[in-house]
Amino acid sequence: MYLFILFLLALPLVPAAIVVNTSHQLEGILCNETKILTGDLSLYLDSSITHQIMSNGVFCPVNMNHYSLTITSDSNDSFAVISCTFSDKYWTRGFAFYGTNGSLTMRGLRFTNCGTNLTTLDDDIKIINSTTSSIHFTKLHAAVLVFTDIASITVSNVTIMKYSGFAIVAVNLPYAVFDYLEGIVTPFL
Repeated sequence: MYLFILFLLALPLVPAAIVVNTSHQLEGILCNETKILTGDLSLYLDSSITHQIMSNGVFCPVNMNHYSLTITSDSNDSFAVISCTFSDKYWTRGFAFYGTNGSLTMRGLRFTNCGTNLTTLDDDIKIINSTTSSIHFTKLHAAVLVFTDIASITVSNVTIMKYSGFAIVAVNLPYAVFDYLEGIVTPFL
C-alpha cells in the first residue's frame, strides 16, 4: 500500500517524453500556437530526418514558467536538423523561449534557414528590453533563437547555419551554459 502511494507521488516528477519522428511534428508541438508548458517536457528529435518548419515570418513563442524543456537529438553521434522553409524575404521563422523559474536544455541540434524579425514578438519584445542594460533591441532586429528570463539554460553542441539576424539573443539569464555553439553565416541566395 505504502509503495503504491510513493509511486503515485513520484509520477509528476517524471517529465513527459515525446519522440519527434515525423518531419512536421516539431512545428506542431512548438509553433502552431503560443505554448505554455504545463509540465516538464523532453523532446527527442529523430536525427535521420529533417524537421521542417514550414510557416514563415513569426516566432514560435514557448513560455516555460516553472517547468523544464529539453530538446535534443536522439543520437549522440549526429545532429537533429531543424530546417525553416527558405523564403525570398530576409526572415523565415524563429524560436523564443522565456519564463522565470523554468529551465531549458538544447543539445545536438542544427538550425538552418531560420531567423525572423523581432517585430513578430508583438508585446513580448518588452520582455527582451525590460532590463537595465544599455543594449536595446528594436523590432527591426532579427534572430533565430531568443532566450529571456529563464532560470537555467544549457545549450550544447548546437549549430546555426544560413540565418538572418542574430543567431541568438540572450537576455537576463541568471544561469546559462553555452558549450560548443557554432554560427555559420551564409548569405541567402
